[in-house]
Amino acid sequence: MNIRNFDVVIGKFGGNALKDANAFKALPGIVDEEMTAQSNVLVVSATGSTTRELDKVFKQYENRNKKEAIDLLDGILYTHEEICWTLFPEDNTLAIDEIRKSIKCTAEYISGNYPLNEKKEQAHAKILSLGEVLSWHIVSAYLVYNGIENFKLDSREVVRTIGEKYTNAIVDIPQTLQKISNTFSSYEYLPRYIVCQGFIGSKATSNTTTLGYEGSDYSASVYAACFGGYLKFFKEFAYHDLDPDIYPNAEHLESVNIDDLTRDVNRTDKKPILHRLTLEVMKEFKISGEIISHNNLSKRTKIVF
Repeated sequence: MNIRNFDVVIGKFGGNALKDANAFKALPGIVDEEMTAQSNVLVVSATGSTTRELDKVFKQYENRNKKEAIDLLDGILYTHEEICWTLFPEDNTLAIDEIRKSIKCTAEYISGNYPLNEKKEQAHAKILSLGEVLSWHIVSAYLVYNGIENFKLDSREVVRTIGEKYTNAIVDIPQTLQKISNTFSSYEYLPRYIVCQGFIGSKATSNTTTLGYEGSDYSASVYAACFGGYLKFFKEFAYHDLDPDIYPNAEHLESVNIDDLTRDVNRTDKKPILHRLTLEVMKEFKISGEIISHNNLSKRTKIVF
């Protein structure tokens, strides 16, 4: 099956779009309204400040403070359990069971290994990848709970990275396309909804890698390149001429040239809305898309070439 022959929309959800239980509650409505293609790929990143908290876990592990690292993991587990308790009835424990298993796996890794210097980057990638795995489990289960059946695609199984890096890794797009195609080779049609993690991938040796700052956006552009799909970034704000967090009178723009987005990467007076690697993939594969406010779907900016 040629996956590029299908009508596909890729939606990237992360940051404020998954910051707490209320943000998760809005997700099925956004999917119903915006993810209406023949097949739809949801790329999810970690919830709220989870990545920062996991970085603290790694620092404790790096300093051989294993108990402190595992205590911090317990806090992350509790935060995600609270989200699940808010989203699901008491008898629906699938997401909680999955996140508990994932946390336990990371805790066992920390307990059973010491951070040798040559393995630190590998350990960092393994620990930080947990954030995306946790949100992936919750998003998939919550969509099912709301009647949106979906296929869970593990990015660690299909997104292949190249080189020696375990963090800030670069994706091998042709190899990733082949892995995705192999995954769906026995399907006559792609599933209507596919849920996968952003930010993470793996080497050919199956060791987990991470894609660095704004890696979930980068992942979404890679999936769009592989599926040949239309790309929707769901963020707190659509594109503005200035940073709306700083300037209340910032003007919302209904369209932006991809070259202007690229120039924003080097500006010092404004945080770029999309990362350099994301834009490079979009330009190379001529990926069309939009930046959409998840709080107000009418506020959107079309990305033009």
